[in-house]
Amino acid sequence: SYQMMKGICVMIFDIITFIIAIVSFGLSLWNFIETRLNNRVNLSVECKDFIIAEHFSRQPLYIALSLINKSQLPISISRAFITIDNETFEFSWIPQVVHQARLGTKYETFDRTIVKSITLPLSLAGLGTVGGYFYVETFGRVKEEKIKNTNAVIVLHTNRGVKQYSVALSTIAIEI
Repeated sequence: SYQMMKGICVMIFDIITFIIAIVSFGLSLWNFIETRLNNRVNLSVECKDFIIAEHFSRQPLYIALSLINKSQLPISISRAFITIDNETFEFSWIPQVVHQARLGTKYETFDRTIVKSITLPLSLAGLGTVGGYFYVETFGRVKEEKIKNTNAVIVLHTNRGVKQYSVALSTIAIEI
Protein backbone atom coordinates (compact mmCIF):
# COMPACT_ATOMS: atom_id res chain seq x y z
CA SER A 1 0.00 0.00 0.00
CA TYR A 2 2.94 2.34 0.66
CA GLN A 3 4.28 1.61 -2.82
CA MET A 4 0.85 2.28 -4.28
CA MET A 5 0.61 5.64 -2.51
CA LYS A 6 4.11 6.51 -3.66
CA GLY A 7 3.16 5.61 -7.24
CA ILE A 8 -0.02 7.75 -7.07
CA CYS A 9 2.00 10.72 -5.69
CA VAL A 10 4.56 10.37 -8.50
CA MET A 11 1.74 10.20 -11.05
CA ILE A 12 0.05 13.32 -9.57
CA PHE A 13 3.42 15.10 -9.56
CA ASP A 14 3.94 14.18 -13.24
CA ILE A 15 0.45 15.44 -14.14
CA ILE A 16 1.06 18.75 -12.32
CA THR A 17 4.46 19.12 -14.05
CA PHE A 18 2.83 18.46 -17.41
CA ILE A 19 0.08 21.07 -16.73
CA ILE A 20 2.72 23.63 -15.68
CA ALA A 21 4.67 22.93 -18.88
CA ILE A 22 1.52 23.41 -21.03
CA VAL A 23 0.63 26.69 -19.25
CA SER A 24 4.23 27.93 -19.63
CA PHE A 25 4.21 27.13 -23.33
CA GLY A 26 0.87 28.94 -23.72
CA LEU A 27 2.19 32.03 -21.91
CA SER A 28 5.39 32.16 -23.97
CA LEU A 29 3.35 31.79 -27.18
CA TRP A 30 1.04 34.61 -26.01
CA ASN A 31 4.04 36.87 -25.23
CA PHE A 32 5.55 36.16 -28.66
CA ILE A 33 2.29 37.00 -30.47
CA GLU A 34 1.69 40.12 -28.35
CA THR A 35 5.22 41.41 -29.06
CA ARG A 36 4.73 40.86 -32.80
CA LEU A 37 1.39 42.68 -32.75
CA ASN A 38 2.79 45.63 -30.78
CA ASN A 39 5.87 46.03 -33.00
CA ARG A 40 4.09 45.93 -36.34
CA VAL A 41 3.55 49.06 -38.37
CA ASN A 42 -0.05 50.14 -37.98
CA LEU A 43 -0.37 53.39 -39.90
CA SER A 44 -3.28 54.91 -41.74
CA VAL A 45 -2.71 57.34 -44.62
CA GLU A 46 -5.57 59.53 -45.81
CA CYS A 47 -5.58 62.16 -48.57
CA LYS A 48 -7.71 65.28 -48.05
CA ASP A 49 -6.92 67.07 -51.32
CA PHE A 50 -4.13 67.85 -53.76
CA ILE A 51 -3.09 70.38 -56.36
CA ILE A 52 -0.36 70.57 -58.98
CA ALA A 53 1.06 74.06 -59.50
CA GLU A 54 1.43 73.67 -63.26
CA HIS A 55 2.52 77.31 -63.70
CA PHE A 56 5.76 76.68 -61.72
CA SER A 57 8.81 75.25 -63.49
CA ARG A 58 9.12 72.13 -61.30
CA GLN A 59 5.32 71.70 -61.30
CA PRO A 60 5.05 70.73 -57.64
CA LEU A 61 2.33 68.52 -56.28
CA TYR A 62 0.99 69.72 -52.94
CA ILE A 63 -0.83 66.81 -51.32
CA ALA A 64 -2.70 67.13 -48.01
CA LEU A 65 -2.21 63.93 -46.03
CA SER A 66 -3.05 62.67 -42.58
CA LEU A 67 -0.64 60.09 -41.22
CA ILE A 68 -2.16 58.32 -38.23
CA ASN A 69 -0.13 56.01 -35.99
CA LYS A 70 -2.60 53.42 -34.69
CA SER A 71 0.06 51.60 -32.68
CA GLN A 72 1.06 52.45 -29.12
CA LEU A 73 4.75 52.58 -30.05
CA PRO A 74 6.30 55.65 -31.70
CA ILE A 75 7.31 55.38 -35.35
CA SER A 76 9.79 57.33 -37.46
CA ILE A 77 9.29 57.94 -41.17
CA SER A 78 12.57 58.62 -42.97
CA ARG A 79 11.52 58.71 -46.63
CA ALA A 80 8.31 58.67 -48.63
CA PHE A 81 7.49 58.15 -52.28
CA ILE A 82 4.30 58.57 -54.27
CA THR A 83 3.51 56.68 -57.47
CA ILE A 84 0.94 58.32 -59.74
CA ASP A 85 0.16 57.14 -63.24
CA ASN A 86 3.24 54.83 -63.24
CA GLU A 87 5.52 57.75 -62.27
CA THR A 88 7.31 57.71 -58.90
CA PHE A 89 8.31 60.86 -57.02
CA GLU A 90 10.04 61.40 -53.67
CA PHE A 91 8.58 63.65 -51.00
CA SER A 92 10.76 66.71 -50.36
CA TRP A 93 12.84 67.06 -47.22
CA ILE A 94 13.12 70.84 -47.74
CA PRO A 95 10.18 72.91 -46.42
CA GLN A 96 8.35 74.75 -49.20
CA VAL A 97 5.81 77.55 -48.96
CA VAL A 98 2.40 76.10 -49.78
CA HIS A 99 0.23 79.13 -49.08
CA GLN A 100 0.60 82.78 -48.00
CA ALA A 101 -2.10 85.17 -46.90
CA ARG A 102 -2.11 88.72 -45.59
CA LEU A 103 -4.91 90.44 -43.70
CA GLY A 104 -4.78 94.21 -43.54
CA THR A 105 -5.11 97.50 -45.32
CA LYS A 106 -2.91 99.02 -47.96
CA TYR A 107 -0.68 100.53 -45.28
CA GLU A 108 -1.00 98.17 -42.33
CA THR A 109 -0.78 94.39 -41.85
CA PHE A 110 -2.94 92.88 -39.11
CA ASP A 111 -2.11 89.24 -39.69
CA ARG A 112 0.11 87.22 -42.01
CA THR A 113 -0.20 83.47 -42.57
CA ILE A 114 2.48 81.32 -44.14
CA VAL A 115 1.82 77.59 -44.51
CA LYS A 116 4.86 75.42 -45.23
CA SER A 117 5.03 71.80 -46.31
CA ILE A 118 5.70 69.03 -43.84
CA THR A 119 9.16 67.56 -44.26
CA LEU A 120 10.73 64.20 -43.66
CA PRO A 121 12.10 62.65 -41.56
CA LEU A 122 9.33 62.88 -38.99
CA SER A 123 8.39 61.06 -35.83
CA LEU A 124 4.90 60.06 -34.80
CA ALA A 125 4.17 59.39 -31.15
CA GLY A 126 2.23 56.30 -30.20
CA LEU A 127 -1.42 56.83 -31.18
CA GLY A 128 -0.33 60.17 -32.69
CA THR A 129 -1.05 61.87 -35.98
CA VAL A 130 0.38 64.48 -38.30
CA GLY A 131 -1.45 66.28 -41.05
CA GLY A 132 -0.71 68.91 -43.61
CA TYR A 133 0.62 69.48 -47.08
CA PHE A 134 3.55 67.48 -48.41
CA TYR A 135 5.58 68.75 -51.36
CA VAL A 136 6.58 66.63 -54.36
CA GLU A 137 8.23 67.92 -57.56
CA THR A 138 6.66 66.34 -60.67
CA PHE A 139 8.51 68.18 -63.45
CA GLY A 140 5.41 67.98 -65.67
CA ARG A 141 5.30 64.18 -65.75
CA VAL A 142 1.70 64.10 -64.45
CA LYS A 143 -1.22 66.44 -65.05
CA GLU A 144 -3.78 67.44 -62.44
CA GLU A 145 -6.88 66.79 -64.54
CA LYS A 146 -5.56 63.41 -65.69
CA ILE A 147 -4.91 62.10 -62.18
CA LYS A 148 -8.09 63.45 -60.56
CA ASN A 149 -10.27 60.59 -59.30
CA THR A 150 -7.45 58.06 -59.54
CA ASN A 151 -5.50 56.21 -56.87
CA ALA A 152 -1.91 56.82 -55.93
CA VAL A 153 0.42 54.53 -54.00
CA ILE A 154 2.40 56.04 -51.14
CA VAL A 155 5.43 54.09 -49.90
CA LEU A 156 6.69 54.97 -46.43
CA HIS A 157 10.15 53.95 -45.19
CA THR A 158 9.89 53.60 -41.41
CA ASN A 159 12.08 52.38 -38.58
CA ARG A 160 9.92 49.25 -38.58
CA GLY A 161 9.91 48.46 -42.29
CA VAL A 162 8.65 49.69 -45.65
CA LYS A 163 4.88 49.88 -46.13
CA GLN A 164 2.60 50.79 -49.06
CA TYR A 165 -0.70 52.64 -48.88
CA SER A 166 -3.25 53.38 -51.57
CA VAL A 167 -4.84 56.84 -51.44
CA ALA A 168 -7.63 58.31 -53.56
CA LEU A 169 -6.84 61.57 -55.33
CA SER A 170 -10.43 62.70 -55.49
CA THR A 171 -10.45 66.38 -54.48
CA ILE A 172 -8.48 69.21 -56.06
CA ALA A 173 -7.56 71.82 -53.44
CA ILE A 174 -9.29 75.17 -53.69
CA GLU A 175 -7.96 76.70 -50.46
CA ILE A 176 -4.37 77.17 -51.66
